[in-house]
Amino acid sequence: GKAPRAVAFVQCAGSRDPEHLPYCSAVCCRTSLKQASLIRQALPDTRVFVLYKDLRSPGQFELFYKQVQQDEGIFLSKGDVYEVEPPPADFALRALANIVFTPHLGASTAEAQENVGIEIAQAIRAALLDGEIRNAVNMPSIDAKTAAVVKPYLTLGDKLGRFAAQLAPKRNDRIVITYGGKAVEMPTEAISRAILTGFLKNAGGEEVNSVNVRTMASTLGLNIEEVRSSEQTDFNEWLHIAVFSGENKVSVGGTFFGAKNDPRIVRVNSRPVEVTPSGVVLLLENKDRPGIVGHIGTLLGKENINIASMSLSRTELGGRALTLLNLDSLPDAGVLQRLAADADIFGAQVISL
Repeated sequence: GKAPRAVAFVQCAGSRDPEHLPYCSAVCCRTSLKQASLIRQALPDTRVFVLYKDLRSPGQFELFYKQVQQDEGIFLSKGDVYEVEPPPADFALRALANIVFTPHLGASTAEAQENVGIEIAQAIRAALLDGEIRNAVNMPSIDAKTAAVVKPYLTLGDKLGRFAAQLAPKRNDRIVITYGGKAVEMPTEAISRAILTGFLKNAGGEEVNSVNVRTMASTLGLNIEEVRSSEQTDFNEWLHIAVFSGENKVSVGGTFFGAKNDPRIVRVNSRPVEVTPSGVVLLLENKDRPGIVGHIGTLLGKENINIASMSLSRTELGGRALTLLNLDSLPDAGVLQRLAADADIFGAQVISL
């Protein structure tokens, strides 16, 4: 089977509770810390969560506890649940003069809970219908007007992230996101999250979303850099993502065409192209020679694959050219092998958007 993406330890199930265990042995604490450490050693990509009421590591085990705390893939979370709030009249702490009781969440009265419920419902409605994000602690707040303006950027960002993920190797060190033109005026945090979500989802992280994407990237060891560029570009709006893996680099850039803000990919590995980022995109590296367009069309036609649009880019006459095609259907592995075996084609890759 597959290695787990996350493992959770839940402990303190009754410890120091007079009705269950009025003491704490500290054994489960040390065991959980040890097992969490062993899991991380065996499965470096797996995250481990330890949920506890008390975490005790007396004596020499304190150093081990501190060591586990330094592991960015181990999350230690303290919590507790009370059945009755406010505490009953005979609750022992009520007799202490230096104790002040306050509502746990500030919404313990019936009226407050009703108001909180209404506010949550309104916030969810605004998010689902208008894309508005209100008072989130783990997401940038966006009002409805801004959400309408930024929506095309989120779509383009997601497409760029997914495209780059399929170009890049499986393991990467750094991602640089560059904003240019009018894009620098947008709420870039939301757009960066869309780019990273597209990238990490396409790299195999189905549980990733715009809320947890920063944490996921950090867990994977990805260093994220964001640049607001003032340099002149060929486009009014400019988004660009570069992915680094050691000395290797892949990049893709996009913009909008027309009044409807139709997204386009206009750079692939620093070469000018024009591709609609949707459906099936076939990326070819081929010989630059007369008749190559017809030759590629004939090869795909023999496989009963229709070309919706085509973009060619070359660096020099007679050298190697980059060809991107929007296709109406997905070529299978056999088609790609036959394309790559052709004397005029040096490589073939499908990008699914």
